[in-house]
Amino acid sequence: MKIGRKAKKLLAVVLTFVLAIGTFQFAPGVRTIAKAAGAPEAGKSYVLDFTKLYSTKTQLNGYTSDDGVFKVISEADKAYWHDGQHGAAVYNGDKIEVKVAGSAEIALTLCKYGSGTAFKVTDASGKEVGSTSGKSDADAGSQSISYNGDATTLTITCEASGEAYLHSVMVNNFAKSDKVESFTLMLDDIAKEDVVATGDYKYGDSTLTLVGQGETQYTVKPGKTVTVDGKEYNSYTAGKRHADSNNIPTIPGQGDGTLTIFTPAAKGTMTVYFSSTSFLRIHDYNTADGSKNGYTDTETSINSYTFAVIPGHTYVMSTTGKTNNMFYAGYKYIVDKEVSVPVKFENVNAKLSDSLEISVVDANLGGNAIKLKDGANADLLEGHEYKLSTNDGGVRAAVGDSDTFTATGEAIVVSLYDVPDVTVEGKITGTPEGTVKELSLTNMVNGRAYKATVSGDSYTCTLKPGEYNTSVVTTNGGVTHDRVSVKTEGTTVNEVYVELPAKEAEPVAFKSELNVPGDYATLNEASDAILRMQDRPEGEAGRVTINLKADIFEQTVMAAPYVTLKGNNHTISWYYGVGTYYYSVDPVTGLYNEVLARDKYSYVEGNGSLWGGVFIVRGDNFIAEDTTFKNTYNYELTEAEMTDIAGTTLSVNRLAKDADVTAYVYKERSNAFYIEADNIECYNCKILSSQDTLGRNGSKNNNYHTYFNNCVIGGNVDYICGEFSAVFDNCELQWKTYKDDEKDAAKNNAKLGYITAAKTSPYVFRNCKVTTDGVSTGAVSGYYGRTWGAGSNATFIGTQTNGYVLEDGWGEMSTGDGTSAIFKEYNNVSGENAFVTKGQFSKAENQSAEAVADYIESANVSAVNTVLGWIPAHYAYDVKPVEIVTPTESGIAAVEVSKEAKFVDESGKGVATGSVTAIEKAASEEQVAAVKEAVANAEDIKLTDKAQIIDISLSNKDGSVVKLSNGTLKISLKKNADIDYTKYAVVVYHLKDDNTLEKLDVTVSDDAISFVTGGLSPFVIDYVEVESASGADTTITEDATVTAPTTGDAAPVAIYLLLAVMAIMMACTVAGKKRIR
Repeated sequence: MKIGRKAKKLLAVVLTFVLAIGTFQFAPGVRTIAKAAGAPEAGKSYVLDFTKLYSTKTQLNGYTSDDGVFKVISEADKAYWHDGQHGAAVYNGDKIEVKVAGSAEIALTLCKYGSGTAFKVTDASGKEVGSTSGKSDADAGSQSISYNGDATTLTITCEASGEAYLHSVMVNNFAKSDKVESFTLMLDDIAKEDVVATGDYKYGDSTLTLVGQGETQYTVKPGKTVTVDGKEYNSYTAGKRHADSNNIPTIPGQGDGTLTIFTPAAKGTMTVYFSSTSFLRIHDYNTADGSKNGYTDTETSINSYTFAVIPGHTYVMSTTGKTNNMFYAGYKYIVDKEVSVPVKFENVNAKLSDSLEISVVDANLGGNAIKLKDGANADLLEGHEYKLSTNDGGVRAAVGDSDTFTATGEAIVVSLYDVPDVTVEGKITGTPEGTVKELSLTNMVNGRAYKATVSGDSYTCTLKPGEYNTSVVTTNGGVTHDRVSVKTEGTTVNEVYVELPAKEAEPVAFKSELNVPGDYATLNEASDAILRMQDRPEGEAGRVTINLKADIFEQTVMAAPYVTLKGNNHTISWYYGVGTYYYSVDPVTGLYNEVLARDKYSYVEGNGSLWGGVFIVRGDNFIAEDTTFKNTYNYELTEAEMTDIAGTTLSVNRLAKDADVTAYVYKERSNAFYIEADNIECYNCKILSSQDTLGRNGSKNNNYHTYFNNCVIGGNVDYICGEFSAVFDNCELQWKTYKDDEKDAAKNNAKLGYITAAKTSPYVFRNCKVTTDGVSTGAVSGYYGRTWGAGSNATFIGTQTNGYVLEDGWGEMSTGDGTSAIFKEYNNVSGENAFVTKGQFSKAENQSAEAVADYIESANVSAVNTVLGWIPAHYAYDVKPVEIVTPTESGIAAVEVSKEAKFVDESGKGVATGSVTAIEKAASEEQVAAVKEAVANAEDIKLTDKAQIIDISLSNKDGSVVKLSNGTLKISLKKNADIDYTKYAVVVYHLKDDNTLEKLDVTVSDDAISFVTGGLSPFVIDYVEVESASGADTTITEDATVTAPTTGDAAPVAIYLLLAVMAIMMACTVAGKKRIR
């Protein structure tokens, strides 16, 4: 069809326009989901709920909410929608812009997982407004930041060491009020004959409501007084507490019990003065609909508490169901009003450095520190009390005689005083006594150095309080990385650990068997030694057996491949758990670091990525026999852990005097056996913890395969979890229960958790039994498993549940994932009775023999093919490895399979048993062309006219292709009768996946040509005259014709050349026509 010039131009314009639109739509940084609406309104709330935003992975850069309030900016285009549980996945530097109508509260719903460290909120000028944590102690925990000012756009910036998660962002715009006033109401001041009336007390548009029990009024409680600003006040009560004072689900009304309600007209602070031996609970509600946001408990035995209040919220101050001894004395409400306070420094007797910083923080509310500068003004809140601090322990800051002051708008003078000297002392370890000649401590802030007195293996030093780096001069080259925080009072005791120069790692002679302890003190040392072994054969021939001779207390990384660990019934244990901060955890690797353990200065959480793993397998083809792997985190508090704990994110303290770490409230993720390699096998082992006992973290499928036979695996929540394929034969799935005398033990044991939290790779349980650890003697039960993302895959066959699995059977971690789950079960029992689950995610079509046919061993089916892809050493069934057969008419004489060889079918599923046929045929035109291209690109390969290209492939009984995924094959080809092998040398090349030719070693016997290859098809078999084949490289004529062996036809090459000539001629013709025009 002929196209006119105008039509061509029009078509070009249309194409250009379409391309421009496509580029704009899909280029990073300009993705827009919805148009921005008008400006946000005061008094209204807006929400960006990431958990409900999408159903599949979607990049978020440029996303703008329908209301126009929120916009996601990810300059590296890394932010994306993760799933319905985690919400948005964001990275360091990713931002969310939030429009506000004026003063507002920004609430972030945080995830308990991920690598977030903080979310910082800044205003349009870049000034920090506030910040939240990077993740929450409990999943979906909310943290808020308040903004005071005019309408603007705020920016939330993620700070993270890796992938962080954010569930949602809510902005509550404060309603504008005409009448706003601060007030102080002491009940003594309005009492008449020691009685204060219940009811509303109005202060502008704010309302304070005193509520009593029934008609009871507030009366003085004798002997219960409170002192405020040096004056003593009575405390009052109006009957008993609220009937549901622990919870109070909605805003209470008059008569509901002794409590106070406050509805503020503006952002500010409320201080409550009270007398109680218990604590005050402040409930927070949304005023508009009465919905509850949560509550806060104060400390016990205090007589005042200050908390932030914002408009649109209603606060209820009450006791709890534990006590009736809450008596109120008064209230003070201060409306937030920013004042600019002039600041002047006055040095009294301090030694000042250029790095000195003086800061203040709100004494009652906490929050971010505000740095003070000499001669400058500080923006503070009028009426708020602030506490002074310095970054130099040798300098004390005060206003008058106090380190606190109340901001009034008037100038303050900050006096700087010298702090008296203190002492730090301790032992010097890690190096022989007498080798440390000098030891110095250098202040991290001002650089001032102090020389210690060294005596044998001890030292002592007089210096100012503060943060210090330690250095040593030694006779043996030892160094220290010690840091110490020197207290302001008393003597600080600090160990200085000296590291000796690291010895250069020496090669190790290959040894097929090692003892630990014995040959090496630790399993980590043994693994490192195996990696350094010289002349270690590859694959199974180089397998090393480690005999465990005693219990080992260490976090182990088994990095060496082809290792068998014979545990001899010994235990490998460690203590890390998520939610607890440890000095010894390396913030980069998440693993134990002895230098940090000795230093006891910095600390991080038990690593969330490894879940505190005890035994981490990173070497393929690992076998464990007769070994117990145990994370002690929820079993006992070891002495080592006790001295390593630096803090916690949990609501309970593991170091408390009467702490029982086996209790439900202490349960946390604490892995015992971490999967990070392929072909892992455990036989007759025990793997014990509570949550996430066995498995791995993350969503990436690394195609790991594992096998467990005759093992005990114990825990209570998702205790087998993560992305890896697994078969469990004859295993005991042991619930870790709670003591019967523990609070809520019956409830917690009756619904313990989930055996599995599988991802898309299948878990298959065959002939296993569900048991308990026997700690609880009451009713115990839980679920087979729950989803972890879409497509979770788990199957239970022939399981004896013993009544310990609930009839619902299955659950979901995130709403909606259950619909795509593959949860199968067949032939399971509870005692003597058949057991079939009937829950929401139990499907009849997944509960039949047909549904699980791929997992039931038979003459034609084995899980080594359908799940594992290799035959484990302790496989519960007798199966033969893959046998490769060669048809009689084939040019292949034989194929030998290496021990490491693994095969997969076209879908990537393993083929580890059965017969596979080796086929040899002429190469296809595409294969010939690929070989010619590879030859043209290679500098040192040229082919003779005798070169043949052949296709060698493997196929299943059904004719489907089987590929070699690991190991090698030795292929022997029948000799070519037309070749005189006394005159020609055989050269064999294999075309690799990267389209380069690999020269293979060739052996010529009486009747065959043999070569070893790590891949299949195509191959080049070339015959080179003996004289020219003597050198390392063969020189062959460039114009040699390459043929396929069966036909010897060079026609495809000629066709290619003809097509090339025709293309050149057409190009010349077109060029000529253009010149004529």
